[in-house]
Amino acid sequence: MLQYNYQDIKKALELLGLQETTTIAEIKKRYRALLKEWHPDAAKVNIDQSKEMTQKIVQSYQILMDYSAHFKISFKKETVNQTMATHDEKWWANRFGEDPIWGNRGD
Repeated sequence: MLQYNYQDIKKALELLGLQETTTIAEIKKRYRALLKEWHPDAAKVNIDQSKEMTQKIVQSYQILMDYSAHFKISFKKETVNQTMATHDEKWWANRFGEDPIWGNRGD
């Protein structure tokens, strides 16, 4: 059972500088970048401040990853097709056809 509430998750997102809608890959990328920035050996602030920030970053990452691990992902055909459609040239062609501005012009 998760020990977090919406406020905890929102604070974690804000601390990591993430949007309310994000991917696991984006969470990991931002986490690594912030750790690199705030690491006591690399930070341009005092060691106590960098250690405190590093702890906050790790805690925020753990909250988001724990929540994500318990979030059910739909692999239903409709959901997969809908998700992948925004990355698919066929979707654009089906949606906009031969429109000279939006459609597939063979460029």
